[in-house]
Amino acid sequence: MNQILLHIFYYIAVFALLFQCTSGEKPKQNDTLNHFSVLTFNILQGGHDATNVGFPNSRFNGSRFDDLAGVIKKTNADIIGVQEDTNTGSLLIALGSGWNRCYNIYSKFELAPLETNGKLLNACRVFLPNGDSLVFVNCHWDPSGGYGPEIIKQRMLARDIPSDLKLFEKEILEATKQISDGPRGYKATIDFLQPYLKANEKVILA
Repeated sequence: MNQILLHIFYYIAVFALLFQCTSGEKPKQNDTLNHFSVLTFNILQGGHDATNVGFPNSRFNGSRFDDLAGVIKKTNADIIGVQEDTNTGSLLIALGSGWNRCYNIYSKFELAPLETNGKLLNACRVFLPNGDSLVFVNCHWDPSGGYGPEIIKQRMLARDIPSDLKLFEKEILEATKQISDGPRGYKATIDFLQPYLKANEKVILA
């Protein structure tokens, strides 16, 4: 469990690098197939009526799916990790032609399922137009009490961050142990990723 937070920050950094893809240089006009955009999007309660969190369908002409699809299209994203996805095909239908779905991952590129732990942690292979492929992993960490990022935020707001970040990491891991060890936790995510990383796969974690 030690250095889990460090690993998480590492994957965020990897995500940022892969988001720019290839060398990170501005794409040339004939090199667009080597570049793509990634989006992670929590659509709240499957995109259905979410009155309890301020998004009733009545505010969206009876359905939020057209609006959700509109947001996605405005971002020009090519691959999307959707949290709190719908069990129906409503979002895929709203996106229209040219989109594929694998678990809770949507893409303009061809997808193939790889693995799911049944607890909102899924992996699919994305086949890029240039003939390459990568592994896209979408997760939805448990947001219940003791959630790590929330604890970190509160500690930062209180200016209660130890100068020894290793000590801080240890404190956070201890405070979030029950969640991080669970099927929707940090350790489950790291364990899920390890085989792909050991196989030298290109991996994006949303």
